[in-house]
Amino acid sequence: MDVEPAMLDAEDALAPEALTFVAQHEDSELWMQQMLHGLSHAISRVSTDELDTAFRMLARVTRIMEQMFADAPDRSAVAPKGLRAPGPWLAGAAGMPGAQYRCIEFALGNKSPLLLESQPAEPETADMLEAAWCAPSLYDVAIRLLAARGLELPAACLNRDWSQPHQPHARVQAAWLEVHRRPGRYADLVRLADTLAAMEDSFRRWRLRHLHAVQRFSAVVRDAGARASLSCLSRMLDRVLFPELARLRT
Repeated sequence: MDVEPAMLDAEDALAPEALTFVAQHEDSELWMQQMLHGLSHAISRVSTDELDTAFRMLARVTRIMEQMFADAPDRSAVAPKGLRAPGPWLAGAAGMPGAQYRCIEFALGNKSPLLLESQPAEPETADMLEAAWCAPSLYDVAIRLLAARGLELPAACLNRDWSQPHQPHARVQAAWLEVHRRPGRYADLVRLADTLAAMEDSFRRWRLRHLHAVQRFSAVVRDAGARASLSCLSRMLDRVLFPELARLRT
């Protein structure tokens, strides 16, 4: 969402909190662009068993998530009037989660239909979402790598409709368990599992922080788009990206 100076009248100028909100929104979009770039390269490298490069990419993506979480201003301290006055031009930031955010969810394996309910009208953006929706996720290529390394996995987990979410499978969990039982042989796959688990932890905290921001905005501005975003994000909180790895850790 771009905000031109001419759009801000005298009343808007009295709301520095709202300008902070816009600045963070723009900053987040730039960081998400970098996250998508890193995830795309990591998926490509995992699929070709170039794990050293993939680890560098994934570490960078995780650092960006942590940085965005750490740098986010405390919106709970924003006075309600600070957001209410410029509501008309902030409302555009409060609709369904943006295209880049949704592509990040898809790349990490959350192929929830909720994230496709309100596709943008722009053909280029719609095509981007469709491509991300239909492509193998980071976890999909990690599972295929397990099979490429000789671990026994069913064909249904290796060649399937990638637009559908991964369903937890006992054989996949058994393969990850074998990896952890033989760390001498599968040291880099153990590192891959740990990297994915750390990334999921960071992403879940980022989701929660973003949800809190939308809750605050929705309560003040009372915008229909904010309510739609709030509903979608709330339902995303419990989505587990790498279920077999999560089960091994519990």
